[in-house]
Amino acid sequence: MSGFDPSVANPGAGGRLGAIAFLGDGTGRDGRSSFADTAYKNFGPRLGFAYQLFKSTVLRGGYGISYGQGNAAAGLRQSQSFSYGFNAAPSWASTDAGVTPAFYLDNGFPTNWPRPPFIDPTVQNGTAVNYIGRGDGRPPYFGNYQFSVQQMLASRLVFEASYVGIKGTHLGNNLISMNQLNPSYLALGSLLTQNITSAAAKAAGITAPYPGFTGSVAQAIRPYPQFLNITDQADPNGDSTYNALQVKLIKRLSHGLTFLGSYTWSKSLTDGNVAAGGGPSGQDFYNRRLEKSLSTYDVPQNVSLAYTYELPFGPGKKLLNGNSLPGKIVGGWQLTGIQQYQSGMPVQLTASNTLPIFNGTLRPNLIPGVPMTLTPVNPLTQPWFNKASFAVPQTYTLGNAARSYDALRASNLYNESFGLMRRIRIKERATITLRGEFFNALNRVVFGAPSGNISSTSYGRVSSQSNNPRQGQVSLRVDF
Repeated sequence: MSGFDPSVANPGAGGRLGAIAFLGDGTGRDGRSSFADTAYKNFGPRLGFAYQLFKSTVLRGGYGISYGQGNAAAGLRQSQSFSYGFNAAPSWASTDAGVTPAFYLDNGFPTNWPRPPFIDPTVQNGTAVNYIGRGDGRPPYFGNYQFSVQQMLASRLVFEASYVGIKGTHLGNNLISMNQLNPSYLALGSLLTQNITSAAAKAAGITAPYPGFTGSVAQAIRPYPQFLNITDQADPNGDSTYNALQVKLIKRLSHGLTFLGSYTWSKSLTDGNVAAGGGPSGQDFYNRRLEKSLSTYDVPQNVSLAYTYELPFGPGKKLLNGNSLPGKIVGGWQLTGIQQYQSGMPVQLTASNTLPIFNGTLRPNLIPGVPMTLTPVNPLTQPWFNKASFAVPQTYTLGNAARSYDALRASNLYNESFGLMRRIRIKERATITLRGEFFNALNRVVFGAPSGNISSTSYGRVSSQSNNPRQGQVSLRVDF
């Protein structure tokens, strides 16, 4: 394996730091077996308690630290892209538009091409490269804390209210852009796009960073002008917080009915959105504090219902409980249902990025005092968001809007799914199970997220459906 190393001198760039390092032993290699150091200090304690306050009241609480698989695991899924110098892609073409073949198969495949490996720190000069730092092996960890009150309301009926919090640390993120130009250089304006050999560059006293350099002024003053973008998707510098009130009502099986109802009121903030290996890119590598915002998965309101009910018909039930034919036909049926209702997730705001500083994304400017949302009569043809509440930043400036706002969300989710099941015993060792299931039974339409690109004519408009239409399936199973 090989990858970018900011501490290796690059002879093809006048000895500047930043070149390709090669793992392993031997000439030109760094003697290491991995780019990221193994993390051995991952201590995960757990502490919990339960206290019976009254006969039917129990207090519970606890704290624990848990670890994810880790940034190295997620980053190394792309390990095939860390093979600089270990592959070749030779190609041949006719030199006279096909009159003479590039080569004759009768003579065998051409052999006059360079054979890898090319153990050369300059092998990727002038291209984009990937990077795994020595600290990227630290796994993300989560501090989980909870306090709850359980109250028995009646026989087999329990109510529970909980405060739940999670603090995520060392999350992998996509905010590390080592070769982004510092935004302070935006003061140079259009000079950034001039060639380094131009009269304007010479007049400003900007020269090539090393002999043989070609490119723009912006490329010349990058931290590592010998490379394009340097990507590190495993850097463990992300953080997150989740705080929630969770309420549950549980009815255990009695009179043929079991029921679980839950409600969650929560808020999730983060600058990474994922546990490891990726996430949204930032606007400015030099000011990552701007990236803390609502998580892309923030769902402040969530109601879920799940239940099973044995219909009161047939032998052993309240109605038609004899051995009559009607009782045998309608008896033994069981109704199940799952219903879910939740808030839509935040839409990420962007603007078309024309800045010559090689940053990941650009955000719009917020126009204070202007409502962010509209009330479309027809949500398919009219925008949901008010374009007048934001503006595209002026040339050579960054936007001041946050990554997302609570008011700018995708469509709420509504879903009802039902099932009907009956078991029929044929003999002592044979049973037939009839089952019918219907998903999105009310055929609700949940729209996809509106566009969040303020530069687009489709800003705030919906162009897709995010759920499936009503579906049903029927099955018959014989067990013997």
